[in-house]
Amino acid sequence: MDTNTSFKLFVILPAILMFIISVGMPFYCLHVLKSAGEKKIPLVHKKQVISKVIAPVLCYLLVLLPYFIPMGKFGRIIPLCGVAGLFIVLKEMTFVPKSGVYEKLLINGSVILRYKDIEKLPEEAQGNILVITTKTHHNLQLVFDNSNEAEEVLAYLKASISVR
Repeated sequence: MDTNTSFKLFVILPAILMFIISVGMPFYCLHVLKSAGEKKIPLVHKKQVISKVIAPVLCYLLVLLPYFIPMGKFGRIIPLCGVAGLFIVLKEMTFVPKSGVYEKLLINGSVILRYKDIEKLPEEAQGNILVITTKTHHNLQLVFDNSNEAEEVLAYLKASISVR
């Protein structure tokens, strides 16, 4: 593969993907919130000011890094790590402030759990953690700020949805 094609594939393409993610994530958040319904219980979230600025910049730098420093085959993987990192950071930045229990779903950090996907709720919270079994038989651990918040969410879920 010549240098020009390699540049297009492993620098330009990840940069385009990052632009699409950056523009599309707020619209995805609005779409999820429209389907969520009214917020019933707001959840505590910690403000992370530094990571909101530094992490996206570092992700964009990962795309350009192999262009300036020859890395062999790793130079093809590192820009894609930047794309994945940007997706994770932007999902956290858009959904953490919206954390809460809604009419149709639960948003805890960047985890979005629709009530129709819940198969089994725990009998009680384990400290500040709820382990919920989904219909795909995955155990999803939701970590809350404190045990009172976890108990309040569990009580609401038990009262509002019918699962075993």
